[in-house]
Amino acid sequence: MYNLVEMIRRIGNNLIQFCVKNACYVLPYPNKGQRARFVKNSALFLYVLLLLFLQLYIYETSPQILGFATNIKVDELYSLLNQERQEAGLANLTRNSKLENAAKAKAQDMFNKNYWAHYAPDGSTTPWQFISASGYSYKYAGENLAKDFDTSAGVVDAWMASSSHRANIVNGNYKDMGLVAINGVLQGEETTLIVNFFATPLAGNLATGASGSSPTVSGSTQSQAKPEVQPKAVAVVGPTEKNPGKVEAEELAVTGLSPVQQVLAAVSPATSPKTLPLGFGFFLMSLFALDELSMLRGGLTRIELRRTGENVSHMALLGLLMLLVWLTQAGGVL
Repeated sequence: MYNLVEMIRRIGNNLIQFCVKNACYVLPYPNKGQRARFVKNSALFLYVLLLLFLQLYIYETSPQILGFATNIKVDELYSLLNQERQEAGLANLTRNSKLENAAKAKAQDMFNKNYWAHYAPDGSTTPWQFISASGYSYKYAGENLAKDFDTSAGVVDAWMASSSHRANIVNGNYKDMGLVAINGVLQGEETTLIVNFFATPLAGNLATGASGSSPTVSGSTQSQAKPEVQPKAVAVVGPTEKNPGKVEAEELAVTGLSPVQQVLAAVSPATSPKTLPLGFGFFLMSLFALDELSMLRGGLTRIELRRTGENVSHMALLGLLMLLVWLTQAGGVL
């Protein structure tokens, strides 16, 4: 028993000595007239270099599409969308190569004609033309669009937060879907476009991507139902036509990710560009706050008073920058 108490006392003394010896790194110790080593100008310069290095490293090593840094994975999008349907008690949608080709053609059309909308501004194309041109004969069809997102989960979360986009995802009428994520320059800015088509084939037609044959047409003319088009959010220009046979989907407030997965996605540097800047910001704010609290003990000299003003200025600037990073919009849906 005595040996255990002695060992604990020895560990405690060593820990205290270590803290006192290294307190100068985070506190103005032992001379209050000097800054802690971690908040000196040389240290701040090293922090900036380290932050830039880490950001460049993540840019180079993160998954990319057409050379642009992003963490959007098409397979993950399919999985997350079907997970949302499972949460709603619906069957999974089948991945369809014809709808993928239609989505790719739609994305290229938006890049080529420089527009971000469901219908081309010049009236030359509609979403349904791309589906028909791919060889898919549909009974119902819908479209979701997104751009400027960094993660697959961010895209799906944004769609699920919009009642009209969620209605497409959890619509019981749909059987197939096809989506693409393509990078390019749209309206003068580099961006990632995600085009997602939902559809149901006409009765008696196989719309699977494995079949390259044309849909069977009975009689001299083809009878094709109107495409089902979901209502769009306020201030969004897009399809407004509805099919009378549409089954209204319940509005479900689900994210498709468990709480642990949501936290990991939010703090992972590889999936969230805000993690590193905000982490550095909190670290520096803590150091400046410790420096200030240490100086406030026992009154302030003229030098310490000037340093107090500098600390307050630094913390105010850091707080503003962190707020701007936090409020940065991740992307948009249509």
